[in-house]
Amino acid sequence: MAQQSSTKVDVTKLAPFRFRNIDGDVLVVSEWGDWMWMTRDEFDTFSGGRIKKDHEIYNQLYRSRLVSDALTDNTVIEAVRQRKVARFSGPSVHTVILCDQQGDLMPGSTLNRALDTAFLSTNPNLEFRFCSNGRRLPLPLIHEATAYIRRKNQLAQKNCTMVYLDIPTLIEPESIEKFAELGVSVRAVIIDPSTSTETFLQRVEALAKLQLEWRKYQHTNCEIAAVCIPGQRNVADYSDWIDTIVDVGCTSFTVRRGDILDVWSDPQHYSRLPSADFLKVYNDSVRKFIEKSTKDRPIIEKSAADAFSRILRHVEPKHPITSNPSTAGIGELAFGPGGEVFVSYNGFRATKLGVQQFQVGHLPEHGYHDLMSHPTVRSLVMATTLEGQAGWAESAYLPFSGVCPVLSYLEQGSISGRMPDSDQTRQTFGILDSLFRLIRSATDTTNVIIQSWIDSVV
Repeated sequence: MAQQSSTKVDVTKLAPFRFRNIDGDVLVVSEWGDWMWMTRDEFDTFSGGRIKKDHEIYNQLYRSRLVSDALTDNTVIEAVRQRKVARFSGPSVHTVILCDQQGDLMPGSTLNRALDTAFLSTNPNLEFRFCSNGRRLPLPLIHEATAYIRRKNQLAQKNCTMVYLDIPTLIEPESIEKFAELGVSVRAVIIDPSTSTETFLQRVEALAKLQLEWRKYQHTNCEIAAVCIPGQRNVADYSDWIDTIVDVGCTSFTVRRGDILDVWSDPQHYSRLPSADFLKVYNDSVRKFIEKSTKDRPIIEKSAADAFSRILRHVEPKHPITSNPSTAGIGELAFGPGGEVFVSYNGFRATKLGVQQFQVGHLPEHGYHDLMSHPTVRSLVMATTLEGQAGWAESAYLPFSGVCPVLSYLEQGSISGRMPDSDQTRQTFGILDSLFRLIRSATDTTNVIIQSWIDSVV
């Protein structure tokens, strides 16, 4: 994978920068994620240090912090703070797996200890994700956990979100009544590999019923989100399926290619698209969501919204899918049904393939400090800090990217990964190329929609 950088420059006039050739022009990116487009001639003049203060692009270079005159200690410190401060505030995403593959439930005492551990994070935004190893969510345990979080938060005063990775459970009348009694709004996520039209239509019917039932309660709300994994078996129908899910009320999508964990754990279920085919589906999906969005009702694609946040506002999203360094351990934890603690949900998923390296503790024996200071967490931070990796260090997309160390380990045998032949990197670069093209050609209406996407994730 070709990376572009420049070393023959006048360092007394220029600030640190990286660049990438796209469609005949040059995208130039500062060390801190400021960026601008240049023609080839403008770039040659810029990189040769021949840009004077009266040059027509000098003011834009100054605003983008691409000339040394724009740099002071304060601006550099603030730029680093904006980019990295979210990584220093503790885990925000806490996934709780409520039962094992045999159906045995997490003990109530373990559940409470997991939630106590989550609240020890200094992060002001906590997202609790409840799942159950492919089984129906156990309602009594869900209601107990929800009530416990609300009691804890009366003192903690954090911004808490509860996400339930199971839609059928949330349709049951007793479940809705209990959530309404607790006065909470929930976010239901359907993880949809869309392997057959019959399965898809069943899930759409469940979505429609869910929306209908929850509308009976005025003081609570149920937001619908979907994780969509287009595959070789369904790609021809995929666009129509997206339309249908939007029509029944889904407002948040994550469109992703089936990863190595999907394929290894269930090869019959997931039919992975070639990278180029996936990127076409992804680009078409993002444009479709923008067309269907309004300012007051954005229909977002989560990874694109995260990227727009970094590209256009220099702000880290609250719960990023990927980041630099990775969120594993420092931005995310996962609690297994037996009290096991993992650096992320992918770390838990890897145990199904016999990989135990991403477990960092066990409840109640280990506390929050034990987890945060675990050698594995430190190793993951170092391995996924992209500024120290060959290839990434010269990449124009470094300020906007991140990698998952679990997928790197499974794909390439290393938590650092090898950037030039990484499947994650190819996908990231393809997505960012398309998003920068979209930003460059955006109309005023599209810009308003993009800003509403950013508002939904920051």
